[in-house]
Amino acid sequence: MKGIQRRRWTQTALVVAAGLALLAPVGAAGEKADKKADADGKKGEVIFLKAPSGAGYVAANDVNDEGQIVGFASSDYARALRWNSPDSVPVELPALPGEDGSWAGFMNERGEACGYSGHGAVIHAVVWDTKGRVESRHPNIAGYDASALYAINSKGDAVGYAYDTTGAVGFALMPLYAPEKGAASLLPLDLDRYYAYGLATSINKHGRACGFAPEITDGRYHALVWDDAGQPVDLHAEILAAVGGIVVATEAWKVLDSGEVVGVATDYPTRSIGWVWDEDHGVRILADDGSALVTAWGGAGKRIVGFLDAGFWEGDLGAGRAAVWERTEDKKGTKGWELTLLPTPTGYEAMTPTSCNTSGAIVGAARDGAGVVRGWYLKPKK
Repeated sequence: MKGIQRRRWTQTALVVAAGLALLAPVGAAGEKADKKADADGKKGEVIFLKAPSGAGYVAANDVNDEGQIVGFASSDYARALRWNSPDSVPVELPALPGEDGSWAGFMNERGEACGYSGHGAVIHAVVWDTKGRVESRHPNIAGYDASALYAINSKGDAVGYAYDTTGAVGFALMPLYAPEKGAASLLPLDLDRYYAYGLATSINKHGRACGFAPEITDGRYHALVWDDAGQPVDLHAEILAAVGGIVVATEAWKVLDSGEVVGVATDYPTRSIGWVWDEDHGVRILADDGSALVTAWGGAGKRIVGFLDAGFWEGDLGAGRAAVWERTEDKKGTKGWELTLLPTPTGYEAMTPTSCNTSGAIVGAARDGAGVVRGWYLKPKK
């Protein structure tokens, strides 16, 4: 893709966009003692999730309002996991028959999870039902032999991408819409304006989706939100104007049920800025503490989560500090987003949140001094 500055995917999961070779079987599920840390006097207590035995990398990707959690573990093969509560033993979400790896990225309020299953570089979008069984395998769209789902809403509608690993339609990765009922399809993307290398990252309960794709004229990623008519709206110019034009690419990672879109503006290695957009207020920059790298990618209700300094960067946790922004409103009705940093628990070098629920529970991953990565759950303080 000449002319496109290929992004070092921010989240571990997005490495699959270039064709992830799924890793090897995790050992049989077993318990490890929970470790707890007082994360913050206001926010609550961090509980480290039980991990399958033998797994050196365990991450929690999402939590719903029932306190159910999904994520994955890996030693050699990646395995999708579900925790029915923060203190439960993880249940493995099965791969498709004949495939040896799986990954789960999102769970809706009904308890359905979505992600993918695969073998080698070819992966297939999967929805798991409320009991952890494979509910549906996403059918391949003509010309695209791989697919993955990144988000599923309370109605069961899901989004992600379809990918061509064979070259049959060129080097193509296209945003995908998979409704609960009916045939899956590609989300509209004007290929006269954008390269075929985009994806949809989130969908809210109203069916509005967001994501990003690289524009042909500048080769940079542009944040997109698909409107109520299903057409992409490019937020790139508005975001660049708000941040003063000091970055070159924009990405939309989460669309809240309120319609607000959360994302990051970046020049890739040295600078990134978190932002929130909505139709009434336009772009608002998320507060930081002067850090050069600020990423926002998850949220629910009145909260947004992300990290400062570093984080999931080419599959590593970097040295990220967990950040939470909460919506505030003054007497005049002016809305803002107040930043709170979650202290990294003793014995850990990095802590990155990935998602939260409307009650204030937050999940993510943390790396200790030995390089072991553990999933965690922040129990909100009442």
